[in-house]
Amino acid sequence: MHVRARIRICGREKVFSGVVLVDTGAKMSLVDESTAEHIGVEYTW
Repeated sequence: MHVRARIRICGREKVFSGVVLVDTGAKMSLVDESTAEHIGVEYTW
């Protein structure tokens, strides 16, 4: 099942807030590389 959810991700440099599509059966969440770099979180993929 997929639902829309409001999220807030706090990085070392910035904060990202928005509405995203969430897979309720997923075991992890992913953030694209450009967003990770923009907010200052470590990209580990």
